[in-house]
Amino acid sequence: MFWTSATTPNQLLVLAVLGGFLLWGGMLFNGTLNALKLAGETGTLPDGGSLRMVYTGWEIIDSNLRVLVTFFYVLTTKNSGPSRWLLLDAAIVVRSINAWVLIESRRRGVRHPWLRQ
Repeated sequence: MFWTSATTPNQLLVLAVLGGFLLWGGMLFNGTLNALKLAGETGTLPDGGSLRMVYTGWEIIDSNLRVLVTFFYVLTTKNSGPSRWLLLDAAIVVRSINAWVLIESRRRGVRHPWLRQ
């Protein structure tokens, strides 16, 4: 039979690689990741605003937080088409993960207290 109900580890690996490439590959090729890194290094947001440079006092953590802050700032404040599509994509991913957790929690034999009904 072509379609089985269970997925193999290889299928999940291929889907994970494909999903990661579709999400991060597009951002890498269109220059978004470079712009986020540049904003984190210079302290200037893409729209010209200033970016807070110190959050915890540890540079290794602060550098990653600056990239995240810039990413979500552009995602939530920019009124262009691509940022709206990326926000829609992020919402779909979160909803899919939520549905997956709910479905898995309803299986027999779930012992974790967070997933019990």
